Amino acid sequence: MQDPLTHLPNRHYVENIAEQLLKEASQNQKFCVVVLVSLDQFKTVNELHGYATGDAVLKQMAKIFQEKFPDPVVISRFYGDEFLIVHPSIKSLDEATGLARQVRDITRRPIQTATYRLSVQCSIGVAVSPRDGDNLAHLVQRANLAAKKAKSIGGNSIQPYVTGMEENNRWEAALAADLRYATLDNQLNILFQKQNRTKTGELIGYEALVRWRHAEKGQIPPEDFIPIAERSGIILDIGAWVLREACRAAADWQNPVTVSVNASPSQFTRSDFSGLVSTVLMETGLNAHRLEIELTESTPIEDHDRVLHTIVALREMGVRVAMDDYGTGYSSLNTLQAFPFDKLKVDRIFTKSLEASPQARAVLRSAVLLGHSFGIPVIAEGVETEKQLEFLKEMGCQEVQGFLFGKHLLPSQIKSCRENEKKRAG
Repeated sequence: MQDPLTHLPNRHYVENIAEQLLKEASQNQKFCVVVLVSLDQFKTVNELHGYATGDAVLKQMAKIFQEKFPDPVVISRFYGDEFLIVHPSIKSLDEATGLARQVRDITRRPIQTATYRLSVQCSIGVAVSPRDGDNLAHLVQRANLAAKKAKSIGGNSIQPYVTGMEENNRWEAALAADLRYATLDNQLNILFQKQNRTKTGELIGYEALVRWRHAEKGQIPPEDFIPIAERSGIILDIGAWVLREACRAAADWQNPVTVSVNASPSQFTRSDFSGLVSTVLMETGLNAHRLEIELTESTPIEDHDRVLHTIVALREMGVRVAMDDYGTGYSSLNTLQAFPFDKLKVDRIFTKSLEASPQARAVLRSAVLLGHSFGIPVIAEGVETEKQLEFLKEMGCQEVQGFLFGKHLLPSQIKSCRENEKKRAG
């Protein structure tokens, strides 16, 4: 009935008193609230600082919860890096939300172990009886679904259970299972988008873009499957495949321009990414100076030291590293200052709004000024109109990419495109 590490009640204890808790809430005409707290990136704590430190963090979390929430609240170490808080005497839904916020606030405080001072963020899911279930098993299941949702949108947040989460979870699980076989079944392919000089229109490179044509569901947009790949860890396999295929294609181009390949922080921190890049360059024969890795800021960077180490290793090879999705990430300015980037790439959302939005123009101008101050070029993506191009020229943005310069190309089309350009020049 007790967790041996934290000495909190365990899952079996909570299951044994579940009926009593719900009965107590019902008799008192109150809500029973279940809050599931899932630690974000706890595996990284164990890997970087050792399991003893991980255990110390869990003990400290247990102590904090016990001090903050006395009886009748039940605190349980439910599973691994998950805690369950059950409050059988909440008067209103607003009070339930307030309970979740209290949990979030105390988990944001740094935890002091014998050796380290660590910040451990949490994803928090909330379910309330009788609205979200009439027994504790249902409430826990739905709080867990909500916590997974909170984790999927970046973590460090609260997510209440919403009707339909089960169906979304089943859909995502099925898609993740199919995605594991996408590279083996030749369902993935790469398209290339031109990158050009803003003033002259000169071609300077291509960005590799992965696409997935599902055997039954047809074309699935990257914004649907890439987050699933991130959450499931499949991004490591897909990222390695894209890198290898993009470098292999670029090695055959007659025009020795650069090829840009996207990578996420998880690829930098959960694998030997610099070693993979070195191997791929040797296998394909591509010159390292022609490869550019775009580090996307769409997910939080948890392990700054390891990311910095990887960036330095890549640059020592001659590979350039660009900061992608500038303006949409979690801490763009801090990230730009923390890492030695070779290029700054502004997200298409700002380019799209250039003509109508003074705010978008302000973001782009500030990005160009930042790039100049850091001594690195700025590239704007999503350029589709001549008016947008004129704005970017006036701002001093050095590089652009988008449909204004042509549609996405298959690897085989780049060679024929180059040959046609030669014929026209002749």
